[in-house]
Amino acid sequence: MKKVLSLLALLALIATPALADRSMAGSYVVTDPISVTAGTTVPVMIEFYNGSVDVEWMTYGFVQLPSNLTFVSVDGYDNPCSGSPFDITISGGLLEVTDPDGGWGNLYDMCSLYVFTTVEVPADAECGWLAISWGMQGDIYGDEPHYVEGTTDFEVVCTTGTENSDWSTLKALY
Repeated sequence: MKKVLSLLALLALIATPALADRSMAGSYVVTDPISVTAGTTVPVMIEFYNGSVDVEWMTYGFVQLPSNLTFVSVDGYDNPCSGSPFDITISGGLLEVTDPDGGWGNLYDMCSLYVFTTVEVPADAECGWLAISWGMQGDIYGDEPHYVEGTTDFEVVCTTGTENSDWSTLKALY
């Protein structure tokens, strides 16, 4: 019995380092397109990439759009690695992706989930390069970090009308 316990303890010590690298590190979220025009409603594809180099699977993800931009609809998604279902909800500028059965996750390591949305970009949206916040939760298999977050760049292009001018306004500049 003592030998069996010693063997189990030795196996536990050897197995622990093998599990230590299980994490969501290397994951990211990107959009296509990365540039939209103010005053439009546009289709935007969001890619959740699970960059885990082991068996950490994604169970939850979110994207928070910059202020004043909103999700109008979720038009579908593609999970080519597993085909397993996700629940996708939107509320204003927040999109959430959830594993509906609460299991070990539905987005395998080294795979992408593509969510097809429609985003409203109002005419008075902030212009320039803005940050989209995102996060991804792993299935808690292995060690930290089971959760990663970051930002991805997103540009809102604003067009400005030209003012009517005449020689008097030009003369006033000199």
